[in-house]
Amino acid sequence: MNDNFHNKTPIVYVVAFAVIALLCVVSMGVWAREGDSGILHAAQQNVTKVLSPLSVVSQSASNTGNDVSRDAENSSASQDTLSSLKEQNAVLTAQVAKGEEYRQEAQRLQELLNLKDQYSIDGVSGHVIGRTTENWNQTITVDVGTNDGSFVGATVCASFGVIGQVTSVTDTTSVVRLLTDPQSGVAGMIQSSRATCVVKGSLDGLIVASNIPAGTNVSVGDIIITSGLGGSFTKGIIIGTVTKVTGNSQDGSLEATIKQADKNTYEEVIIVKSAGGDSSSGGGSN
Repeated sequence: MNDNFHNKTPIVYVVAFAVIALLCVVSMGVWAREGDSGILHAAQQNVTKVLSPLSVVSQSASNTGNDVSRDAENSSASQDTLSSLKEQNAVLTAQVAKGEEYRQEAQRLQELLNLKDQYSIDGVSGHVIGRTTENWNQTITVDVGTNDGSFVGATVCASFGVIGQVTSVTDTTSVVRLLTDPQSGVAGMIQSSRATCVVKGSLDGLIVASNIPAGTNVSVGDIIITSGLGGSFTKGIIIGTVTKVTGNSQDGSLEATIKQADKNTYEEVIIVKSAGGDSSSGGGSN
């Protein structure tokens, strides 16, 4: 009986295969002849709907795998290049800062050159390398000295005009007492009226013109220049502009507050040997 069963089994498989093949051929024929609303088309659509979520999940998993792979590659690349990029950024930042310093210094030096040309100044320029902070002792130190032609009593200018006078020198440095110092004093002149005055500093950092002759008309905006009287300061260089007038012009009590640029805004100065063809050198400090 077992032998008969084994002998019949291949025949059953052949018949089953033939039936399935016939059904496929018939189904294909029906599929080709029926419309989109046919039974086989509807069955296909239902099967597609059932399998669609599985397809989406599979595609999502594939995309996620690709993203993870790309992120891993990018992370690896970032770690490899991060240090190099940081170094390049630091170098570029330093170069930009250095270039800006050069630009600003060139601008300041050009302004000094303009002042030098305006007043026909013969002098030597230097950098400010030190400043005092006490109100009663307002000085700066400049990196030029007797080796460069500096001398005690020399007038010192920034780009906006006179700022002080050399009070001591070494071979390579000069100490300059600023006009804002209470111990400072310079013979001045009101440019419009040619009236003389004495310009002094104060503890609060203001520069004030006093000893103005009675009857002199002084107005806000008037320019005060060095008069050259006494020989302490080179003649004819601007000191500043009047911003406030107090007192009575008739009794000689008139005083004028003078505005200069802030003393911390300049980094280079000119130590004046002579100006406007005047070859006389300054004497001692006031």
